Amino acid sequence: MKRAAVGTYVGYTLFGVFVISIVSAGLVLRKRGYINPVLRIETLGIRHGLTAVEASYLLGFPPTKIVTEILYSLLKKKAVWITAASPALKLKIMEPFKDKTGTVETPLRYYEKSFLKAIKRDGTLDEVKLAKTVMLLRDTVESKLRGYCRKDTIAYYRKIVAKAWEEVEKAGTPELASKIYDEKLLWLLLDENFKNKTESTFSDKIFKPEPDWWWYWYGYTYYHPKPQYEPLSKTAGPPPKIPGAEFANNIVTAVEKTANNIVANLEKFANSIIPAKTPSQHTSKQPVHHNVNCVCACASCACVCACVSCACACASGGVG
Repeated sequence: MKRAAVGTYVGYTLFGVFVISIVSAGLVLRKRGYINPVLRIETLGIRHGLTAVEASYLLGFPPTKIVTEILYSLLKKKAVWITAASPALKLKIMEPFKDKTGTVETPLRYYEKSFLKAIKRDGTLDEVKLAKTVMLLRDTVESKLRGYCRKDTIAYYRKIVAKAWEEVEKAGTPELASKIYDEKLLWLLLDENFKNKTESTFSDKIFKPEPDWWWYWYGYTYYHPKPQYEPLSKTAGPPPKIPGAEFANNIVTAVEKTANNIVANLEKFANSIIPAKTPSQHTSKQPVHHNVNCVCACASCACVCACVSCACACASGGVG
């Protein structure tokens, strides 16, 4: 009986200590108050996979040059041809692309399809629809950048442009140089020194262009003082050899005039581009984690990212 009483007493004592411990712990936690969470953003690093046209927006090109980049993309795909170069461009949609959706052999990207829809019946470009193409490209690129480091991504694509020029400059023969230049054209156009590099690289080379240099023959035909070759003619014969200096001059002239004549009413085009949405006034405009070299592209939305795999908790928000 005594042992049972002692056991019961010990049990109650331990239970009491346990309860007191819980109460004490609760008082300590209450005393410490709410602990603010640590907000961090871990980026996904560089955003790979952008096209040259998409990179033109990322690198800060103005709308007219972005549209010029899209036009050259369509010229290279033989989707359009330029029937007039001034005072504003007039385009002809080639037969396989009449439905403006592309072909099985040559699919079109979203911004190319949008560009084709901006071509009016008379061949001129609808400024409002063209502005929508620019906005579509802008919003799509911004969406692709969410969670990635913008600064590192820009540096990455600048390296791609530099590498493209390096390949052209190291080409051993005119045929190889022209082939690489053709393949890398859209990236080469993103170089701020495109004009000077084109002139210096090709000043001492003789070009032997291929007949299907669709993008080049437009410039040669419409900006050359005495064109000797008509790419749309079935009886045009082989393309002429072109001295490097003349080739460079034609290319640079064509690019510059294309950008200047892309639309008849530049003011209407510019005014039709609605600015990107700005971050909400209720969100912080400062990165939420200051101990890293780069924050995610939508850092201004103050999203709370616990790790890289979450790819930003505010996937539907952010810049642009």
